[in-house]
Amino acid sequence: MLTTTIQQSDGIQKFRLSRDGEQLSYADVVKLWQFDSEFQDDFTSILAASPMTGFRWETPVLSALTSGQPFEFVLVDAPRFATRRTDCQAYEQYFTSSEQDGGIVCFPSLGKDAMLVVPSPWTTADVYGHLATFVRGAPQTQTRALWQVLGRTLSARDQDTPIWVSTAGGGVAWLHVRLDKSPKYYWYAKYRRRSQNS
Repeated sequence: MLTTTIQQSDGIQKFRLSRDGEQLSYADVVKLWQFDSEFQDDFTSILAASPMTGFRWETPVLSALTSGQPFEFVLVDAPRFATRRTDCQAYEQYFTSSEQDGGIVCFPSLGKDAMLVVPSPWTTADVYGHLATFVRGAPQTQTRALWQVLGRTLSARDQDTPIWVSTAGGGVAWLHVRLDKSPKYYWYAKYRRRSQNS
């Protein structure tokens, strides 16, 4: 059973995850995202249960040095995400109607400094504006697929290169998980560091 430890302050919720009494590491979570549908559903439910109408999701840097550390993440309150119009056109050229990977696609950012993991529209467009609406309204097949593809993409990366995983969303109003070489859109100061301990 998945349990969470939550700290809250100034528009930020911070989470750590445990399963059967054992705290999960970043490496554990990446593997569970790929292969464990129960974990995928539980993780989606944790995000969906946040009282925030919109949020940024940010994780600490993932590297060879941090992969064994306890996994944690923050949700940063972003209420304006809930009031803006969803942008169906920004990533339209990448969308697929294929059921492979649940319609989740991966492609480089415009600046080529990040890989984006993006859902294709399988239901009403409003579901895809940001992560909060996605976890609350997308089909289960697609929420599971998002975590599967994210986990697989993280596992396939160069393990020696630090990577920051987040959803920014301040620019394009369509859910995109960023696998970034730098924390350039991060709001939570502690996670901008290369090491959680620094």
